[in-house]
Amino acid sequence: MTAGRRIAIAVVLAACAAVALLGAIGWPASAYQDGDFTQFWIQPHALLDVGGDPYDTAWWAAAHTRIGQRPENAQAVYPPHDAIAFLPFALLPFPYAAAAWIVAQLVAVSLALWLLASRVLPRAGRGLFLAVSLGFQPLWLLAVGANVTGFLFALIAGAFLAVTERRLFLAGALLGLLVVKPHPFAFLAVALLVTASWPERRRVGLGALCTAGPLVGAAIALRPGWYAEWLGSAVALAASPRSNATVWTLDRVTGLPSWSGPAVAGLVIGAFAIWFARTRPPLATTFIAAIPVSLAVAPYGWSYDQLQLLVPMAVALAATGRLARRALIALVATILPWSLYALAFRRGGEELSVITPVLVFTLLLVLPGVLAAEHRPS
Repeated sequence: MTAGRRIAIAVVLAACAAVALLGAIGWPASAYQDGDFTQFWIQPHALLDVGGDPYDTAWWAAAHTRIGQRPENAQAVYPPHDAIAFLPFALLPFPYAAAAWIVAQLVAVSLALWLLASRVLPRAGRGLFLAVSLGFQPLWLLAVGANVTGFLFALIAGAFLAVTERRLFLAGALLGLLVVKPHPFAFLAVALLVTASWPERRRVGLGALCTAGPLVGAAIALRPGWYAEWLGSAVALAASPRSNATVWTLDRVTGLPSWSGPAVAGLVIGAFAIWFARTRPPLATTFIAAIPVSLAVAPYGWSYDQLQLLVPMAVALAATGRLARRALIALVATILPWSLYALAFRRGGEELSVITPVLVFTLLLVLPGVLAAEHRPS
C-alpha cells in the first residue's frame, strides 16, 4: 500500500471518528441553531416527506419547528437540486449530520489549501500562505455558521488547478457542481465561457454538463414546479433590505442614489473587460481575475462567500517575492476582513465587506507580474 493511500485511509477514519464524537456530544449542532446548515439539512426532507415543498412557507416553518428552530428565511432560497445533492446529510439525525457537514467541509478545505500551497507556491512561500489562510475571516465563519462555502472553495481551487494542468474536462466537471450555490459564480462562469477558445469552451462545457446536468435533470423530473418557486424566492432575497456584501447595496452606506450600486458593478466589470482586451491572457489567468469580480457583482452574498479569494491570493503570493508586497497581500487577507466584520456588527450590516473582493481584484491588476505569470503547477 502506498503512503498516499495510507494517509487517505487515516484521514477517512479520523473524520468518521470525529463525526461520531461530535455527534454524540451535540456539537456543532448546538451552535447551528437557526443557522445556515439547517437550511441544507431540511431542504432534502421535502423529498422524504409526502407533499413536502421547501418553497412553501407553511411547510418550511413547520419543518423548522419540528427540530425546535425558527427559519432564517420564510422559504428555501437554494435551488431545488440541492435537495438531491445534500440528501445523504438529511438521512442522518441532526446532531450527526451537523458534525458530518463541518468535518467534511474542513477536510475539503484542508485538502484544497494543501494542493494550492504545494502546486502554486514555491516552498519558501507556503508557510505564509497557510498562515494567511488560517487568519482569513471567512474560514472562521465557515466553522461558526456552516454555510456551504467550504465545499465551494474546494471546487474552485480544484478547477483552477485543473485548468493550469489543461485538464479542462475535469475543470468543467468541478465547476458544474457549483450549481448547488450558483449566484456567487455567475460572472466567473460567463467570463470563462466568453473568453475561452472554442476547444476550451467545449471541453469545459462538457465537463460541467456531466455533473450539473444529472443534478438539475433529476430535480426537474422529481419536482418540475420547484424551479419557478425557487426563482421567486431568490429574487425576493436579492431585493430584500437585509445585509448584503456585494456592490448592489452600496447606496445603503454611501447615501448615493439606488443606481450607484449597478454603476459600480458596471465599472468593475468594465475594468475586467479592458484588462482582458489589452492582455488576452490564458484561461487560468482569466479564471483568477474573475473570482473577486464575480464575488463583488453577485446579486447577493455575504463575507463568508469570500473564502474563494484564497485562490487568487495564493497566486498573488506566488508571483511576488518582495516582502512589502507580500505584507500588503497578508494585510488584505487578515486585518481588513476582520476589521470590516467588526464594523458590520456596529453598523448592523455587511455592505462594506465588498471592499475585500474589490481590493483583491485591484491588487491583481496593479501588483507587477501577478496576472502576467504562467500559472502552472510546480
